[in-house]
Amino acid sequence: DVEHFAVQRWQKNSGDLDLLSVGRITPSKDLRTIIKAIDYLLVTKKSDLSIDLDIVGDAILAADKKYKDELQKGLVVSVQFLGTKNYNQMPNVYQTHNLLVHTSKTGSMDKVVLEALAAGRIVVTSSEAYADLADNELKGVVFRFPPGDYQELANTIEEIYHSGILKTLPNQKAIEYVRSNHNLDTLVGKI
Repeated sequence: DVEHFAVQRWQKNSGDLDLLSVGRITPSKDLRTIIKAIDYLLVTKKSDLSIDLDIVGDAILAADKKYKDELQKGLVVSVQFLGTKNYNQMPNVYQTHNLLVHTSKTGSMDKVVLEALAAGRIVVTSSEAYADLADNELKGVVFRFPPGDYQELANTIEEIYHSGILKTLPNQKAIEYVRSNHNLDTLVGKI
């Protein structure tokens, strides 16, 4: 439901870059790559960007809880684990961030990417499922990087920031793409 996600206006959080990751906390979602990318930008490259990362989702299985604990050890970057949010809370979550970082290794077309686009956000993903969009229809809105390549992710985030595209949120091209191709009414019509 595009209108559910697109109705609100952009609300800026505290940092220059308000990054978001949404999904269950598990190794297949590869949150470590996002954290390493931010660490690389701020510590290794000594970037002067102000970056905050919020992670929406939770660890369910014992192995996932262990993974979350490992992620939290020795953090040198600003990361908040926000837990789970319900469907009605998600539009505000997307609207208070300017960039969704999607590092899932499942290879599927995760709905969180479509939700972020419906909210007019910019997306950086390592998923092959979005390769065609990043290269064609949503070039300049959806960006790709090789799975696990935290340095390339860091460079892509920095490039997006310096491009100025984040100042034009919500991105209407993203919203219209989801409205035309994935909106609930469109899907029902296709079925």
